[in-house]
Amino acid sequence: MRNLLGQCEAIDTLARDVYARLADSCDDPEIRDLMLELTEDEREHCVWWAELLDAWERGLLPDIVGDDQSLVADMESRLCEMRLLIPENTETLSCEEALTIAAQLEFYMIDPIFGELFELVEPAAAEVRNASYRDHLGRLTDAITERAPAGSHSALLGRLLERVWHDNRLLAAYANRDGLTGLLNRRALNAHMAQWTAWAMRYGRALGVLLLDVDFFKRVNDTYGHVVGDRALLAVATAVRETVRDSDLVARYGGDEFAVIAPEADVEQLRALGERILAAVRAVPVAVNGDQLSLSVSIGSATASAGLADDPHPAERLFSAADRSLYAAKEAGRDRVSEPVVLAPSDERV
Repeated sequence: MRNLLGQCEAIDTLARDVYARLADSCDDPEIRDLMLELTEDEREHCVWWAELLDAWERGLLPDIVGDDQSLVADMESRLCEMRLLIPENTETLSCEEALTIAAQLEFYMIDPIFGELFELVEPAAAEVRNASYRDHLGRLTDAITERAPAGSHSALLGRLLERVWHDNRLLAAYANRDGLTGLLNRRALNAHMAQWTAWAMRYGRALGVLLLDVDFFKRVNDTYGHVVGDRALLAVATAVRETVRDSDLVARYGGDEFAVIAPEADVEQLRALGERILAAVRAVPVAVNGDQLSLSVSIGSATASAGLADDPHPAERLFSAADRSLYAAKEAGRDRVSEPVVLAPSDERV
């Protein structure tokens, strides 16, 4: 993982330096200003990677990929190819040639792994960073549209950049996001959970899981219909997403169930997080024929640190414990947070 993050930083560092050179050698004020803006964007991107590298060094970032060696090799190859695009002398480049080089560099830097890395380490910031990169790319493609001759190489690259970025975001959403709520789906949750449990076992850090079940949700569907039921689920999902910590991951676990992965959350933090979510859902406004539909959730949770050591199925064990806690909340009357289960090495394996 350390090498993968380093390669990502090297790619953006190269782009930053190239844009700075293009800005210095460009006579056209508009293109020079564009290159300066792209340079500043890449400086910000380098800061992102530096933050991730720091998190890795401090043991705060799990290995999110199973085979990072192949990804590192791919990044190294990509970096070499990017270097071949850069002429030794940029002083004689035309505006079109400068835009073409920029478009080629960006084409190499569009990769889903970047967004995946950001989303895992700091989910709340992923959307902001994706929006920042979209704006970064938009500045370049807008300039290409305005300045590049129709049918030119740079014009074609500009259109390809827009299409690839759009398609990559769609594919990532289809693969990892629930279509109704926009939260992580079960597939993405399982993938992330496997890496976070490995991280917890490696560093002996706490890892918490919360499971939420919307109370009497079948009654909502039967009484008001599935359209209102979907609105209710979306409202709950929004409330949970806006309440969790920046480091937490939220997923749709099942039909009316949600899960939260809470790194480094001990018993008190889990209990407090659950109470905040409970209050947020109670305050959710869902209008039905002029009235307000009241919603509530039952919440169970589990946490472990050393309790995951040498466990062959750590994720299953955490979810099983959180499910027991959730069942206790339902048995106690629903609309409440049950006491978190604390896993220990002697706990029964699942």
